[in-house]
Amino acid sequence: MSRTDRARVPIVSLLMLCFTAGVYGQDVQPRTDSQLGDPPSVQSVPEHAPDTPNQGETVTPGQDAIQQDPQAILEALRDDALLVDIQAQVESDDDRILWSMQFREITVYGKGVQIRINGLNLTIEAEFTPFTQQNGDVVLLAKGQTWLRDEGTKEVQYQSAFTSVPIVLGDPVIFYPLGVDSQEAGLGKANLVLHIRIQSLSEFLEKSQEGQ
Repeated sequence: MSRTDRARVPIVSLLMLCFTAGVYGQDVQPRTDSQLGDPPSVQSVPEHAPDTPNQGETVTPGQDAIQQDPQAILEALRDDALLVDIQAQVESDDDRILWSMQFREITVYGKGVQIRINGLNLTIEAEFTPFTQQNGDVVLLAKGQTWLRDEGTKEVQYQSAFTSVPIVLGDPVIFYPLGVDSQEAGLGKANLVLHIRIQSLSEFLEKSQEGQ
């Protein structure tokens, strides 16, 4: 992608940091929400609880619940689901891709998608959360955090940024968590770039079926 084309893509945020090593050999660890624990046990109603039906009273199971078709629930969940594709790249100053990693996750509005990148002396975390506004527009909230350790002093520098940007589902968004200056390591200037695309899961599945 040329610099002219890159300039046409909406930019979410840019944080600039400098370090002298740790560009190669980075390990991307997509991080999702912590695993849910065991579901709470169903407790029986006390024998003399106020809501216990009187003896002889006929109670229809689920009579107070809204009856819904499980298939309809699944269809509704699929219609609201979003597919998030993230392409993490270390790009050189002359547009060469030095390192690349792909990440894909399904989410819903209001639930963030997290990605973590570990380098030799650098850790980067980014979280992207899509929201809908009352007028139907989609807004992407982006949060970036960086921890940079000085190999000489062993001190750790921390920076964070938070921003929001309106997006159109299916259109690409670029997020720059940091800028990397590795000239002293003989690697030249490089940028860590996250290419993000959020689209409707149902539309993605329909297009996939049409392409078969």
